[in-house]
Amino acid sequence: MQITKSLLASKLLLLIAIAYTIIVFYGSLVAPQELPKITKGVSDKWLHALGYFFLFLVWFLFLFFNSKKNNFFSCVWKVVFLGLVFGIIIEILQSELTSSRTAEILDVAANFVGLIIAAFMVLIFKSKLLKLKNGISF
Repeated sequence: MQITKSLLASKLLLLIAIAYTIIVFYGSLVAPQELPKITKGVSDKWLHALGYFFLFLVWFLFLFFNSKKNNFFSCVWKVVFLGLVFGIIIEILQSELTSSRTAEILDVAANFVGLIIAAFMVLIFKSKLLKLKNGISF
């Protein structure tokens, strides 16, 4: 029974991370007028930072809880690096594939800020996350 729960939890974390990544990818490439207006008077840079904050969290949780060792810092750096690469690729795709979007270096900077804030947040809660991981066997 414990093995089944572990497998389901691991698969659920992966599913959430992939689904969220697809949502970010789609939202970044679709024409802005096709997206719901969720902000009024808020800079899109805040949305970038917030989006990549959560992108970091979902992928970090998946990697960290599925790693065999307590390689906390390795998971943090992998997600920050891959999140930054993902954001750069999206900006390139916006300029190459869409006519309604343009690539902006400030978007990449906002993405990076979201990733770094999330990384600092998990570092603050490192001991609690390690304790939780050691108490749960995925």
